[in-house]
Parts: sequence; structure tokens; C-alpha cells
Amino acid sequence: MLTKGATPALQDIVYRSTFEYDPVTDALTFWFSGARYESGRYRWGAAVERHRRTAVFEVTGDVVDPRSLPAAPAPLDDWP
Repeated sequence: MLTKGATPALQDIVYRSTFEYDPVTDALTFWFSGARYESGRYRWGAAVERHRRTAVFEVTGDVVDPRSLPAAPAPLDDWP
């Protein structure tokens, strides 16, 4: 659903996510947490996205090989 670097707040790490389905609107709301590395430390943040259910399960062919993504810029010693 979300690749690290897709949003500035989660530039370097996508850590956890959760979602909620609303049957009235047939939409899913996703919450993501993660971090970006700034001034020698991780700055943790969150992002929210809302999508129609049909869009979430639509086949797009867009696949990102996780091995092609750069590693985190520093060790993960500073967890929230």
C-alpha cells in the first residue's frame, strides 16, 4: 500500500500500519507510521490515506521489488 519514500514524513522507514473498512462508503482508511532520518536522528511521523475498496484490490501491475529500495540511513536504535 505504501512504499518508503512515497511521503516525506515516512521517507526512510514505514514501520506499522492499520486500516478500517466503512461499509457505508465502501472505502478503506489506512494509517501508517514511520520515520525520516534528519539531523542525525529519526523523526517519527504518521500518514493517512483513504481509498475505495475496488481501487485497493484492483490489479495494476505496479510492483516494487523491496531489494531495489535503499537501506535505512542509520541503525534503528531510537524507536518511538
